[in-house]
Amino acid sequence: MATRDMKFRVLPDKKKQGKHNLNYWRGGDYLGLGLGAHGFLTPMRYSNERNLEKYLKRVSEKELPIDEQLSLCKKELRFENFMLGLRLVEGIDLEPLYPLSIQEEKALVKHKKNKLLQQKGKTLSMTEEGFDLFNYVLVDFM
Repeated sequence: MATRDMKFRVLPDKKKQGKHNLNYWRGGDYLGLGLGAHGFLTPMRYSNERNLEKYLKRVSEKELPIDEQLSLCKKELRFENFMLGLRLVEGIDLEPLYPLSIQEEKALVKHKKNKLLQQKGKTLSMTEEGFDLFNYVLVDFM
C-alpha cells in the first residue's frame, strides 16, 4: 500500500526532492549503462546482460549488451503515465492525455467522488487518503 511516507512519494519541497528520480516519475527516457542495468527509451524498456562474460563479449564485438527488451503499446504507456505521475504530490497534467478513455473517465469520476483523487483545472493528483489507497485507485486505470 502506498503511503505518504513511502520513498516514491515526491515531496512538494523542491529542496528535498530527488531530481534524478523525478525523470522516472514523469515518464522520461533514461539510459541503462552497465552490467544488468535497466533503461527506457520510449516506447522500449530494456535490461542489459547480467552475466559478466556475456556482457563483455557483446561489448567487445561492438554489440549492444541488451538481454531483454519490451516495447510498450500506447495503452501501457498511458497506464504508466497514471501509475508514475500520481505518485507525485504535484500530480499529472491531463491535457496531453485527452481524450481520456471511457475506463479512465470512470476511474476519475469514481475516485473524485470518493475523495481519493482531486482535480484542479487540468491537473490530477491523489488526496492524502488517496495516497494511502494508491493501488486501489490505480487498478481502475488498468
